[in-house]
Amino acid sequence: MRAPPDHRARKIVELVKAGEPVDVSLDPREVALFYRVKSQPCPLPDVEDAYDLYTTNQHRHLLDALFLGQATDAQIFESLQISSLVLSTYRYLFCDKTVFRHALDVHSYVQALTCHKDLAMYYSVAIKQGPMVLLSDLRLGERPPIDPKATLRSLTSDFFTRFQAHRGQALTSRVAQEAFKWGRAAADTSVLLIQHDSNKAEAALEDLKLALASVDHTATPEEAGLDTRTILTGTSTPGVE
Repeated sequence: MRAPPDHRARKIVELVKAGEPVDVSLDPREVALFYRVKSQPCPLPDVEDAYDLYTTNQHRHLLDALFLGQATDAQIFESLQISSLVLSTYRYLFCDKTVFRHALDVHSYVQALTCHKDLAMYYSVAIKQGPMVLLSDLRLGERPPIDPKATLRSLTSDFFTRFQAHRGQALTSRVAQEAFKWGRAAADTSVLLIQHDSNKAEAALEDLKLALASVDHTATPEEAGLDTRTILTGTSTPGVE
């Protein structure tokens, strides 16, 4: 890790503490943060909101955990109603992930954090289980409808991971026996996924066939050999049964 993810904010804080002026050629968000740290009017509302999140310990660790867990702005907005502009500002000033060279840097950074165990749990859940697990516990209102295909994919991945626990174990061991059960479950859900895709393809093909084969079978009375006077009066026309 080349620097802490909030390195831009730290430099601004150092400027304020040293009583030095801000370089106006810096990014406008950094300039706005300088005035906010000095308790002067902040010219950018999104910087104001991002700074408030950063200086609230729980909110800071929650957002950092979500970003490190690869949460998207859309996912965070849907659950927490934090605008994409505030989120992008927060990332730029307080959670610059480009400082991490690889995933091991992220894990080292998280392990070195000194925070309450409840806050540390945010990182564990977001990184190991996925950000949506964390967001599901924090969202307000009803959860969005479940995507069956995405659910099957997630289950297949989890089942297969558990199945791999048999490696290095004796075939007759309890661990291996349980792992094989998860392997069968992974195979079953994989079949469901294949069938889901196949059924969609077959349905689309049938729709295409129906569209191509559709013919207008309606005909005028004259084309059908009927006399319109017979239809209107209910009487028969000579020569027509």
